Amino acid sequence: MIDTIERALEKARSYLQVPLILQWQDLPLNLKVSNRARRMRLQMLGDQFFLIVPKKVCSKDIHYFLLEAEPWLHKQRHRSQQEAPKKEVVWPSFLKPGSLLPFQGTTILLQGHFYSHSSVYQWVPELGVLSIPQNPLLGSDGICAKQIRIFMYEEGLRRASVWASEYADRLGLAPRSITLKQTIGRWGSLGIHNDMYLNWVLIFAPPSIFQYVVLHEMGHLRYRSHGPRFWKLIARYMPNYDEARRWLRCFGSQIMPPPHLGLSK
Repeated sequence: MIDTIERALEKARSYLQVPLILQWQDLPLNLKVSNRARRMRLQMLGDQFFLIVPKKVCSKDIHYFLLEAEPWLHKQRHRSQQEAPKKEVVWPSFLKPGSLLPFQGTTILLQGHFYSHSSVYQWVPELGVLSIPQNPLLGSDGICAKQIRIFMYEEGLRRASVWASEYADRLGLAPRSITLKQTIGRWGSLGIHNDMYLNWVLIFAPPSIFQYVVLHEMGHLRYRSHGPRFWKLIARYMPNYDEARRWLRCFGSQIMPPPHLGLSK
């Protein structure tokens, strides 16, 4: 068993974005190696078990940890099976649990959870897992796509707000509001009353690209035109900003949301 853990651990260390399956007895565990974790821990999300381990942990430590945790694992699985609705939930083929969704230049793992009266997504950033409610009493499969859209908008707005706040402290200027919306031909704009508008598909781009667009619009709070003073200001806070500009010119047209989410660019 230790050899099996060691092989899974080696794969998980080389591929940190998505948890890998580790078969423990009759229980499949999602093994996730975390650079920030200081100790091992088990977490249950929906009907899935996740084992989060530090990067330098050894297979023997994992083996003994799971031996001690076996009673808890079986207890939680039994409770999950008891709470799961009897009616089968039919997911759209493009939103099945286990699917990978594009997000911020990488992918996140889609899972489902059974919680009574819950219609709200759960986001676990350390695991890169988005858990969507699949209670048949709450409506049709459309709720899956809706919750994914809500998550992407809220997480994108949260990230944009954090970056804008950081630059506002340095500039001494702040936008009146920040809105993610569908725009054509623009990555962002600043209204006459200093309202910032960002193209929502930026949440599918790498974080550095999204951050550049936020900084670009923050720069317009001081200089409305794209003159030398404007670019000097941008370079002060992001010396390599030209790399982001080139990325947008070369790959910007390829930033597309999954068509089955009911949104277009």
